[in-house]
Amino acid sequence: MTCPSSNATPISLSWDSGDVEQLKFYYKDSDKNPIDMTGCTLTMQIRKSPSAPTVALPNKIGEVDIATGCVVFRYEEEETEQLNSLLTTANYIFLVQITSPEGDKTMLFEGNIEVSFGLIED
Repeated sequence: MTCPSSNATPISLSWDSGDVEQLKFYYKDSDKNPIDMTGCTLTMQIRKSPSAPTVALPNKIGEVDIATGCVVFRYEEEETEQLNSLLTTANYIFLVQITSPEGDKTMLFEGNIEVSFGLIED
C-alpha cells in the first residue's frame, strides 16, 4: 500500500512555552472521506531552522484515528518548555510526513511555530 500524497502547504502555529500544545488535522480526500492510513506512521519534526543539524525536540509520532482521518501531535508542558528562549519569542520550523508500510515517505505539510515565552505561575 502506498499512502497518498498531498501538496505540502505551509502553515503557521503560535505556541506558549510551558503549555500543552498540539497540532490536530484531518487527512481526507477531495470528497472529504478519510484517507486510509492503515499501517502508516505520521511524524512531526521541529527544528530551529531548515539547515539546523539537530532537531529541537525528538520526532513525535502522531495519534491517528483511522475511522475519522484525525491526526493529533500532542506536546506536553515539559516538551514545550524546551523550546524556551531568553527572548520574548523564538521561531522554529516543522514538517509533518507520512510513511507507508513499505517505507515510502511523503511530506504532507510544513510550517513555522512562533513560541512565546511562558509566564511564571505562582
